[in-house]
Amino acid sequence: MTIRAGAVVIVALTCLSSRSALAVQCFGNTKAELKEPAICSRIVEFGGICGQSNYKFPGWNDVAVAVGAWEKTPIRILAVSADATVQTKWRTITGSIFAGDSFNNDPLTPLRYGSAGVSDFHGDVSAILHTEQHFPAGLGMQLPAGLPWQGTHLDVHITCEPKGATYNGNLSVWYVLDR
Repeated sequence: MTIRAGAVVIVALTCLSSRSALAVQCFGNTKAELKEPAICSRIVEFGGICGQSNYKFPGWNDVAVAVGAWEKTPIRILAVSADATVQTKWRTITGSIFAGDSFNNDPLTPLRYGSAGVSDFHGDVSAILHTEQHFPAGLGMQLPAGLPWQGTHLDVHITCEPKGATYNGNLSVWYVLDR
């Protein structure tokens, strides 16, 4: 009972926001309109090989993925998470991960390290790399809209060993439209 009552209070407080009840659209979706304040999300998947660059730009050796502004209006990022699984055979894995942005000061999340050395019966070794950042209420990070992605983007930086190991992961972003 207490949990349900608490959830109802949270929903009621959200509905009583001082912001206007204008319709918003997450990710440019014109089919489904949501009432403000709406929290939107974006998930970007990526993959690569340790020791090989995914981009040909100078200084981008460790960038696993970069994504430009996807909304037509500026956004305010509330939380961001980057995760990757590095896999190889019969070797110890070490790696690091952080999410960055080009509009504010890089990095967006803390640099985190991970390692693994235990294999299964087939010699497969996996290491999970994870980093996240939640911004305090009212202090989300801004990301403008409509600029070329090389100048305004979010990215994930990964370094890992051994060279040739593969990785797959995702960048998750939770945000509101910043009007």
